[in-house]
Amino acid sequence: MRERRALIAEALLFRDPVAKKNIPNLTPRLAAIYATSGPKTLARDLNELVARGLIRQTNGLYQAEGDVLRNLLPLTVPIQSQMVAGRDRLSV
Repeated sequence: MRERRALIAEALLFRDPVAKKNIPNLTPRLAAIYATSGPKTLARDLNELVARGLIRQTNGLYQAEGDVLRNLLPLTVPIQSQMVAGRDRLSV
């Protein structure tokens, strides 16, 4: 359940608003998950994400709350590649 909702939020993060019926088709993984679930599963998942403030629904379209979701993403550190003895070594 938690994984399904995380996949929806991630799929919506950098997209324009999407109709509910199109959400399972955003990624192959979502399509596989929702192909084997009942019709109310997607509705419950979307309602939970809206209630938690992670996505919003406007006029039947769903969109990620970008600022909220980006704040939940882990911090990344730029990686520089350096050649060491003929091999690439990653350093932070």
